[in-house]
Amino acid sequence: MPHDHPGKREQKHSPQIAANTQPSSALKVINMERAVIGAILIEANAFPAVVGFLEADHFQVEAHKHIYRVAKELYSRGDPIDFHTILLELKRVEKLKQVGGGAYLAELTERVASRHHVEYHARAIVEVASRQELIRQGHAIIDGAQDMSRGTFTILDEAQQGILGISANFVSQQEFSIASVYRACFEEIDERAKKGGVCGVSTGFRALDSLTGGWKPQEMSIVAGRPGMGKSALIQYFALQAAVQQGVPVAFFSLEMGKLAIGKRLMSACSGVSHKKLVNEVLSKEEYKQAFEGTKKSSQAKLFIEDRPNLSLLEFRSVCRRLKFKHNIQIAFVDYLQLLRDGEVGHNHGTREQQVGAISRGLKAVANTLEISVIVAAQLSRACETRGGDRRPQLSDLRESGSLEQDADQVIFLYRDEYYGYTEDAEGGDTHGRADIILSKQRDGPTGKVKVLYDAETTSFQDSSETF
Repeated sequence: MPHDHPGKREQKHSPQIAANTQPSSALKVINMERAVIGAILIEANAFPAVVGFLEADHFQVEAHKHIYRVAKELYSRGDPIDFHTILLELKRVEKLKQVGGGAYLAELTERVASRHHVEYHARAIVEVASRQELIRQGHAIIDGAQDMSRGTFTILDEAQQGILGISANFVSQQEFSIASVYRACFEEIDERAKKGGVCGVSTGFRALDSLTGGWKPQEMSIVAGRPGMGKSALIQYFALQAAVQQGVPVAFFSLEMGKLAIGKRLMSACSGVSHKKLVNEVLSKEEYKQAFEGTKKSSQAKLFIEDRPNLSLLEFRSVCRRLKFKHNIQIAFVDYLQLLRDGEVGHNHGTREQQVGAISRGLKAVANTLEISVIVAAQLSRACETRGGDRRPQLSDLRESGSLEQDADQVIFLYRDEYYGYTEDAEGGDTHGRADIILSKQRDGPTGKVKVLYDAETTSFQDSSETF
């Protein structure tokens, strides 16, 4: 079969390589692309070996992009992929002339040194494309940083997403057979047995763990209650249990209280020294020593506190990414949801319900993307106080957005009879120092109620291991 002059063809099909790429490197990339396309043309198993991670846009040469797209179209239709089917398909879509004709296809088949190395060459092509995209992202970051009309955190968020996108693209996509899924299920079951029924991070309440299995990656949980009910103290307890008792790296976002206020609450909970004394009074030598000794263990914990006011969803996502990369955080706590903004300052859009819905979806996306648990405190509406009879909260009491119930994997309510001045509960029991944790929604498990102990003096909780 006659061939075009190789020199002309090489010039015609030269890729667009970045200015700082050496000519020898460009030729090496072209040869790898030719090897992959040639293998696809003559080897039936070549395309299935690379289709999971190699895309047409990874190729530098336009002709190779067209040929690969045609092969992928044939593959999606279930048609065979070989020299003749690709040639006919290129004719049908009127791309044959653009790729150099049948002569160029034939030449590609002659350039295959070993069809068994197709996957190695394909991964090298993806790596080169990833480097080119990194260069493009770098220029985009510089351009964005110089545009003073745009918000800083919007630019940072776009930069982080762009780089993470390159990383995700570089990692090959895995296909999971049902056998491999079953293996993963049994591994989780075995791990849960080792940890006494907990497959995630323990909540610190044994009865609640038996219902939920603990905090699990990629899940968002809402912890809701009326103002003053103790929901901030509850998620602080959850954070201490994870970071101090289990050594799990934790991020804690406080949108209402500053670092010192959070510190005094945690100090009181860890040491048993009255929170009121830590805030307003001079400690005795004994109390000072008690506080110091009580915080020794927790001071070694990987518990990172962020108290930035007016925190936006973009800033939250940015900080979580940084802490995930630097400290491998497993859980992020937010106190509380209604104080989060969905955009830059002055750029919230839509009704408040739409804004809360956007924040809720964004929090769930962070949990999914970073593979962490996100636990968010939320305010309840006054509906539970205005209706007669039982004032225990319901899902309909979630304030400002039905999206919270929809997006959350778990919805947990905190309720204390003592809050409303009741000295006895419905069963006639003493309400002093008692709290109910009500699991009203769980996407992948049962619901239920747990009784725990609450100490108002130290704003702390203790496990009583009672369900009802």
